[in-house]
Amino acid sequence: MNTPAGQWLLREIIAKIQNKHYSRCDVAFDIYNDSEIQYYQVWRWGMTKKFFYGKNGELQTVYFGARSSERQIRLYNKKIEQEQRHGRIVNVDSLWRLEMQLRGSKIENYVQEVREMLENFYLPDWDHEENLNRQMMIYALVHNPEFYKLLGLLSRDIEK
Repeated sequence: MNTPAGQWLLREIIAKIQNKHYSRCDVAFDIYNDSEIQYYQVWRWGMTKKFFYGKNGELQTVYFGARSSERQIRLYNKKIEQEQRHGRIVNVDSLWRLEMQLRGSKIENYVQEVREMLENFYLPDWDHEENLNRQMMIYALVHNPEFYKLLGLLSRDIEK
C-alpha cells in the first residue's frame, strides 16, 4: 500500500467507507517460468500441509495451514487452472500462484503476516547442511512432502 496507487486507494476509497469491517484479506503472487517454485514450502513447525497431485502424479496444489484457521496459504499450478478455463496459454512455461488468505485478527496485521509468510517460503539448501541427519531430513521433506506427516511421529519415537 506504499505505492502511489495504494495510497490513492487508502485515501480516496477505503478511508471514505463508513462502518467498514474486513472479514477476509487475500494476497497473491504469480510466479512465471520458474517451475522449481513447486518445491518451495512454508517451513513453520506445527503448520499442517496438504498436497494434491494430478492424474499424471505431478503436484498441483499445496495447502499450508488449516482451512478453519485465521491464516491459510496456498501454492497451486495456475497454468493448469487457466488452461482448463481458457485453453492453451502461450509464452508461459510454468505459472504458479502463491496465495495467502487472512481472517479475523490476522487481517489487522496483514503487512507483517505477508512478510513472515514470504520469509518462511523457501527451498532449503539441504546439500550445505553440516549435520547429516538434518541433511537427510530436509532432503526427504523436499523430495517426498508426505514425509512431513511422519516427522511428528518420528520425533515422538526418538524421545521414548
